[in-house]
Amino acid sequence: MSTWTSCKDAAKTVAEGLERELPFHRRVALKFHLLICSACRRYRRQVVGIHRLVRRHVNESSQSVVELDLATRQRFIEKLRQASVTIDAGTPAAGTPVIPPDGGSSHR
Repeated sequence: MSTWTSCKDAAKTVAEGLERELPFHRRVALKFHLLICSACRRYRRQVVGIHRLVRRHVNESSQSVVELDLATRQRFIEKLRQASVTIDAGTPAAGTPVIPPDGGSSHR
């Protein structure tokens, strides 16, 4: 087991921790990482806030929750994976987005 947790691992652990109880060693590793990484603390606050809002909306909504069919779920998963690869390739370790040479505007 590695002593240091990367930001990528911390983000995954934050998400997993919203869905189920984490093993003790993962909770400790995450807490330690959050002590030293302000970006991950901010990310966790945002994810927890969104999670609470979604749960509240689902609980208060009079509409039934629609479950997606398998094909639609697979399309979403594939799109998220593609987006993840794009984000990983376009974001330096410091977390600052890379601005394309044209300044990010393709309609000049």
